[in-house]
Amino acid sequence: MGESCFVAGSGGGPARHCSGHRGPSADRADLGATIGTHSLLLVLDNFEHLPTAAADIAALANITSNLRILITSRCALHVRGEHELPLGPPTSNPSKQGLESAAVRLFVDCVQAVDPHFRLTPANEPVVSRICCLLDGIPLALELAASRLRAVTVDGLLAWLERPSRC
Repeated sequence: MGESCFVAGSGGGPARHCSGHRGPSADRADLGATIGTHSLLLVLDNFEHLPTAAADIAALANITSNLRILITSRCALHVRGEHELPLGPPTSNPSKQGLESAAVRLFVDCVQAVDPHFRLTPANEPVVSRICCLLDGIPLALELAASRLRAVTVDGLLAWLERPSRC
């Protein structure tokens, strides 16, 4: 059975629908023609889950002059023109206090998504900073921990994080 695709028009151009599988080269050519001379930023997140698509993305970049691609991935693509910018998690730098710390700011933002009334105060700042430190400032860990505040207080969360794990 053939595959189908839908390519939305850009810059007021018409949308196109294609059906039947003609192969990756034809699909790239269609997409390249649709992009044409329009400036476009393509953002692909967690690309490490699609390692075989790197060649297709590189080929698409080669046939479109105004396409810029921003890819997040845990591993390099190893394609021509790639510029790696290794990023680590926001640090829980002990010299930075409260909202000066990127990890604390992220945690507070995530908590406020759960509880809009939450504020970082002088009373809870040491607890929040310790939570961020225990989680190594890892964004996903901070988001998941913040979501726990639906059921526990920040003090309860800290106590849970400091409890030795049982195997």
